[in-house]
Amino acid sequence: MGGLSVMPKILYSLTLCSLVIGCHDVGDDLVRGPYTLTDKTVYGIGDPITVTIWNDGGSPINISVCCAGPPFYLDRFENNSWREYLDFVSPCSILMCPSYALGIEPQDVHSETIPFLSFGTPEPGIYRIRIPYAATMFGSTTGEATSNTFTIR
Repeated sequence: MGGLSVMPKILYSLTLCSLVIGCHDVGDDLVRGPYTLTDKTVYGIGDPITVTIWNDGGSPINISVCCAGPPFYLDRFENNSWREYLDFVSPCSILMCPSYALGIEPQDVHSETIPFLSFGTPEPGIYRIRIPYAATMFGSTTGEATSNTFTIR
């Protein structure tokens, strides 16, 4: 019989979803909406990490940014679960520098580099980054854009 077998059809559908409508794989689910990708999957201790925030959703999102960069959480994978390792959500108030809302339109991207040496170097392990976002400018957090996993050696 002509056509694709079941497995190639699934792989084709997943590839089409990723390329055309912007879905991404989180565990066993394909989801749409803001997410974050790192520039590499392996870093040395103290290496800066560039994250790109992709807005795959249908509505604009806003991220509060200041002179210290975007707020974020760094999670470490330990004992088969994610644990918050670093909370860098309120750097603007600590550094007393002005903040602004960075708007990211649907299907748009924004990149930021996180210089870990400026606030402490994570130890070797498996990590991910979560960046909180809001649906309105200076609104309360409505979600988090979660990155791929990466390793620090």
